[in-house]
Amino acid sequence: MRKNKKANRQPSELLQTNTHALVRGFLITFFVCAFLSMELCILTRGKYLQYSFFWNGYLSDHFMDFFNTMRDTWDLSWVYQRGTIYPPLSVLFTYLFSHMIPEDLAAISFLSRYTMQYSQLCVLLFFMLACTCVLWMAKMMDIYIAKRDATISDMSRYLTIVFLTISFPFVYCLERGNTSFVTVAFCMFFLFFRNSENKVVRELSYISLAIAAGLKMFPAFLGIILLYDRKYFPAIRTIFYGLSMFILPYLLMQVLAPEDGLKSQVISEMEAGLQPSVDTDGTIERFFANLFKWNGKERNYRSNTTSIVNLALLLRNVFFLSDKLTRTLSNILFVVTEALAFFAGFFCKKDWQKMFFASYLMLNIGSATNFYTLLYLLPVFVVFLFEKDDENGKRTKRQWIYLACFGVMLIPIPNLLYPFENQINAAVYAYFGFKAANNINKDLSFYAFQILFFVLLADVFITTIKSYKKNPKKIKMPKKKKKETAGAAA
Repeated sequence: MRKNKKANRQPSELLQTNTHALVRGFLITFFVCAFLSMELCILTRGKYLQYSFFWNGYLSDHFMDFFNTMRDTWDLSWVYQRGTIYPPLSVLFTYLFSHMIPEDLAAISFLSRYTMQYSQLCVLLFFMLACTCVLWMAKMMDIYIAKRDATISDMSRYLTIVFLTISFPFVYCLERGNTSFVTVAFCMFFLFFRNSENKVVRELSYISLAIAAGLKMFPAFLGIILLYDRKYFPAIRTIFYGLSMFILPYLLMQVLAPEDGLKSQVISEMEAGLQPSVDTDGTIERFFANLFKWNGKERNYRSNTTSIVNLALLLRNVFFLSDKLTRTLSNILFVVTEALAFFAGFFCKKDWQKMFFASYLMLNIGSATNFYTLLYLLPVFVVFLFEKDDENGKRTKRQWIYLACFGVMLIPIPNLLYPFENQINAAVYAYFGFKAANNINKDLSFYAFQILFFVLLADVFITTIKSYKKNPKKIKMPKKKKKETAGAAA
């Protein structure tokens, strides 16, 4: 009888699923992919794993994002003359670590910077910071998941947390030594607990977002979620906190800047009639000049970005478009997608959708993205994965499309065609004009990110139209929730 009932079910019913099925699908897929990746690593004596990250064939740059920032910020009188794009709070953050190592190591020359990789103290400082942030994020995910879905088993919850902390962007970020995981930890606290019933926790979440913006600037886009939630006064307070996290650290930099720093040394050379080799302007205007220069127009297709601008660059390679037409197309695509993402968030009925559109505004900026910036999607994915089922205990078949897109960006997918990398490189370069990364996550993350955006955009649009047909007089915007169980325990 059971077989007959299953046979009589409609195809649409067979495609429907629930949270537990999605979680199982994610865990099984991650385990299989991680196991196959480990086997490839064994068969290639580590070469596959090495080339999956930053390795470029002749130079190892592991942990250097962290070490370079320590080297750049050890002298506060000379930070922005080096072309630094770190905000003042980020400068003070790495300045603190630079004073935990010997001065001759912090002030090492650019050509000798790789000496820091062999310093036990430098490596230990980075891993102490990394372990602290990993444990903090794991605890936040554990609290959120437990409150979001009490029916989920402890094993599924723990495995989800473990797998996310060894996901592709997470490991890539650690290998680079990039401090984005610090910023993501503060962003995660904001996203998970901004609706907490505890007033203190709510306010701390706003401060956490301000700290994240003070460290990397681009997370400030996440503050738009407060507008989506129609929390206007908290949004104003968050802006105030954000400005404070920029102005106060800059003033503190001026106080801590040594009088006998490199800046004074160059000034003394000028007074002696000598021509300094560099500009002595280290003001905040120099910081913004560095930022705008760094945030220049993209010129070539890159696999390590999720920006829609990449599509225009790809079309230029395929159809031999002129540079002028490519720039015009890039600008149009960027402006249109940013506008669509901004306005779509106001019509979202689910929290993870708002979070994704706010994250899209940030990750759609080409110069702000890299493989490790996919870390910002971790809290979005957690909220999506443990979203409450409908009243009938099911979720729509579109959830599998979303899960597949997230999976391409987060799950370490094994490249089973790795032995044929030379042939693949030749074919890709011949047809598309760029070199393949020979890593599934690197090669497909851009497409998965944009497909997820457009599918979700269509989903929100269709849902809004249906809502309008039910009530033609007014499009029903999502109502502000009075209570949120997630994060209440905090």
